[in-house]
Amino acid sequence: MGLKICIDAGHHGLRDNEGYYGYYESAFVWKIHLALIEELKKYKDVEIVTTRQDINEKVPFDKDVSEIKTENRARGRKAVGCDLFISLHTNACDTPSVDRAVVFHSVRLPFADMATRFGKKLYALFAAEFGSTQKYQISQVTMSKTITDWDYYGVLVGASSVGVRGIIIEHSFHTNAAFCKWAMKDGSAEKVAKADAEAIAEQFKLELKREKRTYEIGGFYTILKGDKYTNGKAVPSRYIGDVMTIADVMNGAIRLKEINSWVVVPEAEEQEDHVHQGGHLHRRRVTLVVAAEVHQNAF
Repeated sequence: MGLKICIDAGHHGLRDNEGYYGYYESAFVWKIHLALIEELKKYKDVEIVTTRQDINEKVPFDKDVSEIKTENRARGRKAVGCDLFISLHTNACDTPSVDRAVVFHSVRLPFADMATRFGKKLYALFAAEFGSTQKYQISQVTMSKTITDWDYYGVLVGASSVGVRGIIIEHSFHTNAAFCKWAMKDGSAEKVAKADAEAIAEQFKLELKREKRTYEIGGFYTILKGDKYTNGKAVPSRYIGDVMTIADVMNGAIRLKEINSWVVVPEAEEQEDHVHQGGHLHRRRVTLVVAAEVHQNAF
């Protein structure tokens, strides 16, 4: 059974909610949402819908329908038929030192486990990337002190009105200079998206797609952390990152010329291709089907 998720880039336009160093919330969360789509495509059986197709698009709403009186609620209702709605943001406050992640989940349809997974992933990322020491915050906000069974945030009202659990992720604060400086660097939005995607994958137990890789004699292989010889011993760490020549292939392993050893390629299925040389039939190539994550972390 697959997962259908609705992703909302929380603000429209290129220059909405300014921070430091030329940072704008709308531009950054648009980058996150594009990168998150690509990250989620790496997993099996995931269907993705978005609330807008263009950064400048405003979602129309019906003023005559009680639950769709604002654009925010209309965006939330775009999640109809989905398993999860997430709205991407960065936050603001009057205290410049605040840099934590804040994750809101719905009052009407709570999802504390999912919110906590987002918080933990972002806490670890922000600590590593710009030195944040502030723990994430998980919260629910009611419409008022007297109306406690209704969400304050329009997107969550909209999502819950179509029976979908909604999350708002505040990816730190654009009133914090250190965060803005980091966010303006190339690759920062992609790192945030990867953390968000990993949280979703863990919550819904998603599996990475499998892909075919072809290894052939004379080709090259980069030694990865965790690689093992066919005898079960680990390839020494001094070789990690080295590019070596493939001297031979067999089902589930390749022999590397520089170390004259067979290295296991996990979860392999062999498809042989042969060539005649000197009157003899030689195996030339093997196609190995491996999990996509096998080659993600080389060092």
